[in-house]
Amino acid sequence: MSKSAPGYNRISQLTHWASALLILGMLGMGLAMTRIGEGEAQEVLYNAHVGAGLVTLALTAVRLVALVVHRWPSPPPGLSPANERAFIGTHILLYTLLIALLASGIGTLVLSGLSLVPGSIVPADVENVPARMAHDLLSKVFIALLLVHVAGVLRYQVGKGDTLGRMGVPWFSRSHE
Repeated sequence: MSKSAPGYNRISQLTHWASALLILGMLGMGLAMTRIGEGEAQEVLYNAHVGAGLVTLALTAVRLVALVVHRWPSPPPGLSPANERAFIGTHILLYTLLIALLASGIGTLVLSGLSLVPGSIVPADVENVPARMAHDLLSKVFIALLLVHVAGVLRYQVGKGDTLGRMGVPWFSRSHE
């Protein structure tokens, strides 16, 4: 991340929010599908979770290419050196965990002998393979880091800056005050 841009480009903004919505949906689906009993609702949730995961994988690839092509945005102004390191580290960890989650989800299906085609997943056929256990553990770590990320964004937005404006949410932009 040696070269940086002043803010996020439109592709990064749109793919960020699309990914955020998909990830929140997958978190909800993942929690529900592992807690409800077997049946049609569970099967629908599993298949929707897989579909959303595959779309998130594609969006993540686009996001990473956009970050390389358009340069990684600089941290928001006014951060202390420690907060700047936390900003960079959190983003790197979020991408790393997201890729690991997507890979472990795909690995779970492949190692269970299942197709990656949404609509074809039967929850009872998903085996307790190591990738599934990794997916479960990584999801909990990802949720914790996501909460740290959101808390950091809100803290900075309220206290110092224009994080949401940088991410394409103009009605929260401090430049409109």
